[in-house]
Amino acid sequence: MLHFYHSLVVVVTGGNSGIGQKTAQTFALFGAKVILPCRTMDKANKAKEEIELYCADKGVIATVVPMVMDLNDLTTVQKFSTELAGVVDHVDILMCNAGIMALRERTETVQLFEAQIGVNHLGHFALFRNLIGLLKKAPGGSHVVAVSSIAHYCAKNTDWIYYPKLELAEYEPWEGYGIAKMSNVLFAKELDERYAQDGIRGFSLHPGGIHTNLQSHVRIGTKIFWATVTPFVFKNQDQGAATSVFCAVSPKAMEHSGEYFSDCNVAKNTYEDWMNDTALREKLWQTSEQLTEEFVNSE
Repeated sequence: MLHFYHSLVVVVTGGNSGIGQKTAQTFALFGAKVILPCRTMDKANKAKEEIELYCADKGVIATVVPMVMDLNDLTTVQKFSTELAGVVDHVDILMCNAGIMALRERTETVQLFEAQIGVNHLGHFALFRNLIGLLKKAPGGSHVVAVSSIAHYCAKNTDWIYYPKLELAEYEPWEGYGIAKMSNVLFAKELDERYAQDGIRGFSLHPGGIHTNLQSHVRIGTKIFWATVTPFVFKNQDQGAATSVFCAVSPKAMEHSGEYFSDCNVAKNTYEDWMNDTALREKLWQTSEQLTEEFVNSE
């Protein structure tokens, strides 16, 4: 597939650091037009320069478009989507990579959603819905890739999906993260069910354990433990980005669209019954539509 990269338009959220930047670098290196929406233009421009330098060292002129979008504020998601329609006429790949993890205290987005659900799931859900028109126009069909995590195991129940305004008696950082990552998996599966007929396919994945800025909010004890085990179990950032790229372009991934991947394969060893719960997926979609409808442009 590499010889087709030059014709691709790829949107990468969280492309200014970590595995998101490695993913963006990979696509830019092989000639894709990479759209980098970041929280500020300074962050976007810095990432653009770093990716251009990375590619230049390998004799490639990168095409990177820096833009502004903050998943913490759905008005910026809507604005970015409107502006993007003036920059490109289609989108081939949407990499839903940006995220926050295990915030020590309950925090809310601008629209007053719990931050981990708001940024990791609802922000990307609204982004997808705003970009459906551009995704449908991709000449060879399009892929939406949701970077989830094996931390979906931390989700102890599905109450949030059925009762989105329910205030839990006690906020637990890892449970909040787990619910958000569970939502990523359900979102990708339901997206694939709903839009395959329009040429839009969904994928979710666990990238593996990788040291990135994502861990900046976790407790110090967790950081010390991870530092101890890193040489034995953690991946580097190139390895962490591999499954994202695989889901985006591999014909083998296409054979299993809608599935949850790890290490460039369907992650059968981490299968959960809820992953194929049709009613749960549909309810998540309905709930997400209700919460984000105000911030979605008409197709």
